[in-house]
Order: sequence, then C-alpha cells, then structure tokens
Amino acid sequence: MVFSCECGNNSLSPEGLVEHLRLYHTSDAVINHYYCRQSPLCAGILFDDLRKFKEHLSRKHAGDAGGAPLDEPNVHDVHENGQDQQDQMEQILQNDIVDNQPIYYDTFAKAVYESGLMFTAKLYNKDTIPRCAVQEIVSFTQDFLSGFASLLKRKVLNTFSQIDDLDEVIVQEVDDLKAMFLILESPFDELDTETKRISCLTDAKAYIPPEKYFIDSRPAPIQRKGVMYMEMVPAYGQFVKMRTTLKLFLEIPGVFDKIMENIANLTAENEVISNFIQGELWAEISAPYHAEDKIVLPLFFYTDDYDPNNGLGSHAGDDKTSAVYYKIPCMPKEFLSVLRYIFVAALFYANDRKAYGNRKVMEPVLEELKYLETVGILVNLPDRTVRVYFALGLFLGDNLGLNGILGFVECFVANHPCRVCKIHKNELHFQVEDTDQLLRNRANYEADVALGIVLHTGIKEECIFNELNSFFVTRNVCGDLLHDFEEGACGYGLPLILHWLIDIRQYLTHDTFIEKVAAFQYGPHESGNKPSTSRLNPERFTAKKFNLSGSESLCLTRYLGEMIGHLIPSEEPVWEYYLTLRDLADILYCPFFVPGAEILLRNKVREHNELFVATFDEHLKPVHHLLLHYWRYIRSIGPLVQTSTSRYESKNREGKIAAYSTESRVNIIVTIMKKNQLKMAYQLLSKNHFDLQFVAGSRTNSPASIVPYFQLFSQILNIEENDILSCVKSVEYGGTRYCINSVVVHGITHNTAPKFGKIESIFIYGNSQLNFVLQDFDVLEFDDHLHAYKVEENGNILCRHPAHLADQQPLWLRYGARDGTKFISSRHAF
Repeated sequence: MVFSCECGNNSLSPEGLVEHLRLYHTSDAVINHYYCRQSPLCAGILFDDLRKFKEHLSRKHAGDAGGAPLDEPNVHDVHENGQDQQDQMEQILQNDIVDNQPIYYDTFAKAVYESGLMFTAKLYNKDTIPRCAVQEIVSFTQDFLSGFASLLKRKVLNTFSQIDDLDEVIVQEVDDLKAMFLILESPFDELDTETKRISCLTDAKAYIPPEKYFIDSRPAPIQRKGVMYMEMVPAYGQFVKMRTTLKLFLEIPGVFDKIMENIANLTAENEVISNFIQGELWAEISAPYHAEDKIVLPLFFYTDDYDPNNGLGSHAGDDKTSAVYYKIPCMPKEFLSVLRYIFVAALFYANDRKAYGNRKVMEPVLEELKYLETVGILVNLPDRTVRVYFALGLFLGDNLGLNGILGFVECFVANHPCRVCKIHKNELHFQVEDTDQLLRNRANYEADVALGIVLHTGIKEECIFNELNSFFVTRNVCGDLLHDFEEGACGYGLPLILHWLIDIRQYLTHDTFIEKVAAFQYGPHESGNKPSTSRLNPERFTAKKFNLSGSESLCLTRYLGEMIGHLIPSEEPVWEYYLTLRDLADILYCPFFVPGAEILLRNKVREHNELFVATFDEHLKPVHHLLLHYWRYIRSIGPLVQTSTSRYESKNREGKIAAYSTESRVNIIVTIMKKNQLKMAYQLLSKNHFDLQFVAGSRTNSPASIVPYFQLFSQILNIEENDILSCVKSVEYGGTRYCINSVVVHGITHNTAPKFGKIESIFIYGNSQLNFVLQDFDVLEFDDHLHAYKVEENGNILCRHPAHLADQQPLWLRYGARDGTKFISSRHAF
C-alpha cells in the first residue's frame, strides 16, 4: 500500500508518511488539517491531530495490499509461499530503503523549529489559554522532552562507542546524531520566551504587531512618595496596519484568485442580486477605478463597544472597549460569516471616544483608508504582481454605535433621531411610509452641518469619513436585522401578540403556551435558538419588550404559527398582525432577491406598521421607523443579511474570552489586541483557507446494493451493486451541517415555490463524491394561517450534491398537532 502526500511524495507505511509530514510540511496546510487520501471512502474525514491521523492510517489502510502491513513484513510467510513472494518481498524491502532517504541535520533542525513554532501558535490560537499559560506549557514541555532525549542520547552514543572500527561516514553520522540530540534536549531554545516567539512569527510573515497610537492627554492624580500630584496622563489606542493584514491575506495561495472569480461570477449575474457588489452603491463607488482599469475591492467596517469585565462585577464598565473591525464582503458566500475573516483594525477605550471625539480615536483608521483607496497595496502572486485598491463600501454597527461614530445624535428621543431622514420624533410615531422629501442628501446635510444646531438637525458634528473619496455619510445605508428586527420589531411585537391571545382572548393558557414552546420539534438546526421558557413568564407579556436574545426572538417568530396556530381563529386581527410580521421576516432574511423585490418589501413594511398601530393602539417605535427605509437599502446594497451585526458581535466574544482568561487589567486593550494578532498568526501559518472540502462524521462502508433506494439512483450515478459506498450520518459542507432527516430545498418551481426533499441517506463514492439521497415532496398548499408549507411524499427519489441545492440552509419536517399533516417552514422567501 502506498501512502500519498499532497505534494506527490509516496511512502510505504503510515510511519513513513508521518515522518515526511513532520520533516517537509510543518507549516503547511497538510500539517494542520489532515485529510485521508488513501481511499475515496475516507474522503472528508478531517484530523487535526497527527497521532489520530497515523492511527487511522494504520488501522484502516496498513493491510490494504493484503497480508501483513507493509512496514512489518512477515518473513515466515515468505518462506512458505515460494519464490514469487520472496521476490515480491525483496522488492518491497528495496523500495522501503529508497523510501527512507537520509535525514540530514539541517532538515531535522528546520523541522523541529517549525514544529515548535506551529505548536506555540496553536496554543495562542486557543481563546481560553492566556499568554502566561503558553509560557508555562512551553517550559513544561521543554523539561519533559529534554530529560528523555538526554537518556536516549546516552544510550545511542554508548552503543556506537562499543564499535571498534568506524569509517568516516559513520563518524560523521554520529556527529550528526549528537547535534540532533542537542536540538531535542532543548527543542524550544529559539522559542522559550514570548519575545522570541513573536520575533519568529514576525520573521515568518505571520505576526503583524499592533501599534500604539496617541489619542490625547488628560489631567489625573498621580501619587509620588505619598504625595498626590495632578499630571497630564496620555491616552493611547491600539492599531494594526490594514495594508499589511490585507496583503498577507490576499497572498495566501488561492485566496485572491477565488475572490476575483467570485466577483466575475457575481458581475455576470443579472437576474439575482446576492452580494453588495451587485448593488447601485458599489457601481457608483467603483466606477472611477474601473474607468482606469484598476482592481478595487470593497471593505465593510464595523464598530461596537463591549465590556471585557464581568458585567455584574464591581468593575463593570471600567474598561469598556471600542473595537473597529473590517472584512471583504465579496468573498465567496460560504466564508462571509467565518470569524477569522473579520479582521481587527483598532481598539480603544470607549470613554476616550466620548472625551476626545471621533477624529482622535479614529485617526489612524482614517489615514489608512485614505492610503488604501489612493495608493493601494502590491499583492505578490505566484505568477504575477497586482496592485489592489480598497474602498470603504459601508460602515456598519448598531444604531447607537453608528450614530455616534458618524456624528449623529446618540439619543433616540431627540427631535431628529434618524440618520437617514430628517423626520421629527412626533411624526415618527405614526409614519407608515417614508418620503423622498425628508431624506438626507449631500446638499441638506452640508447645510445642516453649517447651521450647527443639533436640536434642529440631529447632527452633532460632520462625519470624519466624508474626507474619503469613496464615502459620504448620507450614502451609508445599511440595515441591522439583529437590533432593528429581531430585538426590535419582534421584541416589541411578540409580547403584545401573546398578551392579547392568552390574557385577553384566552384562546390558550400560559401553561399550554409554555408546553408548546418546550415540546416543539425544533430540529438540530434550530435547537440552539430555542426560546428560554424562564423568560416567557406572564409578567413578560405586559412588558414593553421581550428579554430574549435576537436569535430566540427570531426563532419564536418563525415557528409561533406551527406552535399555536391551530388554536387561533382565522379571523383574529392580532393573528393577522403576526402573519404580517412573519411575512416580513421571510423577505428580510432572503439571501438573494430579484430586481423589483424592493417594492414588495416597501408594501409589507407599510402594512406591518399600519397593523401595529391599529391592532394594539400603540405608537410606532424608532425601530419601526428604521424599517421604512429598508426597501431603499436592498436596492442600493443588496441583501440585508450581509449587513447584520450578529457575526461581528460574535467577534466581540473572542475579545471578552481573552480578557476573562487573564487576571491583569493593566491596559486590557493591549492584552486583547496581542491575543488577536497571535491568533491571526496561527491562521496565516496554517494557510488552509477557502477550503470547500466536506467534513463527514462517523461512517460505515457497505456494498451499494444494500443502501436504501439503490436501484433508483444507481443508473444516474453509474454505480454498480458491488461498489463500496461510505454512508455517513452527518456532513459539514461550506460551513453548513446536514444530517439524516434534514429537509433541503433542491429546486424552485416556475412560480417561485420551493421543491423540498428529505435526506434519507448521505454517501461518498468514486472520486470522493458526496451525494444526498432525497425523498421528494409535493407541496400541497401553503397554509397561510400557520405560515408553513403542507407537503406529502410523492415516492420520487433524487440525488443531489450540496453545492447544487437551490438553498443551502437545512430545514426540518414537522407534524400538525391535530391530524398529523406534514409541514415545512421556510426560513426566508424564495
């Protein structure tokens, strides 16, 4: 059996392959994520540990050639089976000698060094391991290895010393062994301090050191020898050069080409809009670059405040931190939500922004953006060097954060709280449709800035980012579904809906509702978003807003119809409002839309706001007003799911964990930033980016003939009944996990209705090909009252690769409470 490496090298044993990986691929992708290449049936098995990978090869593949494993030939069997096997074994032994090429000192030293560097980088990549613990682990590991290496060195050298006649070659080999043992006695000699490790990571072009930048000074009491003095204390922030980060990222093999390929595909698509670069705003921003035949990529920026301390502790709020993140929004869609592709630009204390203003805390970010849009960066690719420019596409954030960083009032009961239009707060409470006359534009914005009266304009200061050629604040139209819809419209609407249905109309009791929520069939894909029943007590229904997370509010909104819809009369006006809210969710969370869909969204928001006022006799909240502008957003910037702040808030969590894992609170932003850059160093070292290989769970190999529905798909896929297939229970592809009984959308009908299929089996065959066996469904009707599709099996069996599905989000099949009718709820419109 030959064991193959990605580089083309072949080894005759698992040990030989592992040896090759250790010596020649220490810092490459294959040394960080191991995919078995021995059999198509093993494709998709991912190993992140070299020991587990070696065990798999020995257990599953060492005997594939028949008889004993190739690395341990059974000589006794050779003598019994004749000359042919004798010749075969001699050939195997000869090949094994060729395979075990000499290991030179330089190669060994380089392998140990790179292995140590990767080892420490992996430690830094763990959020819960503080940097001081990394130092301890390195020291303990060094002590552990050095002691045994010294014993082994004595044993080997003593053995050689007992040989009388040693030729010059053997003497040189012994000298090399001494040098190698010396390395093993101190394997972390070049990495035994954090300063050395950071220096080595910097030399490897993996670590980008953060820079301290001066913000301003303030008077503060300083104690010297028991006497208090008032001195000027400087305030600093932490900044990472974006030009360096973007250059190293785009120079990772395959990254730049895949981004450009994705841009070409999106530009050629005229019927469906699924990305920011297909919108009107990017066409306007990029036009000057394209006119000069320049390569320009958009950037999304985001800012938010978070508390790195315990929110319930005595020091809550003392070190509140402001983070500035950015990402490239035109990456392939499978990677847009991956946290490692959201980069950190700057960290500073939130109080410093309030004390010194936006310009001083954002000065290095602003200057870097000017450089990127005018000078650009040189990206060195294997076959060419290209200059790439970057333009600020959107500045994202929650409403409070955006209003603050863009220079608008940060109070939502101010006279003019909206950054998109100039509506007065009294009119906002009852407005059900926006108007062109009230929109902010460059002319009236500049006039308001010149007027300088916040009470009349809602503008505190001119936006500092207006200095960029690619950006003007009135064009920064971006919706935040997390705060505007999930925690906003749903957070306000759900308690009113449930209070009316349970307490006033009494269609069901509170206990019945809790039972329905607890027993609902969420399925594996929504189980993590299950609403907390402890936060659904009766007192919450009379509160102004639910205290649920955004994902919990959205989950309850999506499935409330299936939970209790059968108990509610169809003519109930409150239920009509709920169905309108549900329709609105379907439109807002659609990852693609056709031109003209903005009109549908505009009408649905108007209907929602009218029903909210009429049904509950309540005035509209500021979040309801923000929804009025959403129809303009999708026309300008594309699907709104790409501008939601949910993934950026997950990025905040990395900083919080880094802060929680250390006891020091001396300049905590330095601790967080260094930890982030060390995590990024590991990601740059690993180089396994934009990898679309699937990762499969536990599997069983069996003849194709016993796989369910074999006769129905064998001819399509050209599979014989004796072919061996590898069946799995779950698989991850493109960041999405599919499992048996998941429901997928495998097509769209001519009238935009989804075609559903339930995954009956998942198997791998041939050249590492992955396929789903789907039980096809007929859509009988769309039940408006439950907001779900009524379906039944039609007996058709289909095969689909996950890349060929009409929608990559898996769903779940549920059964009606009354008659067992089968229902499927979609997560967005089609």
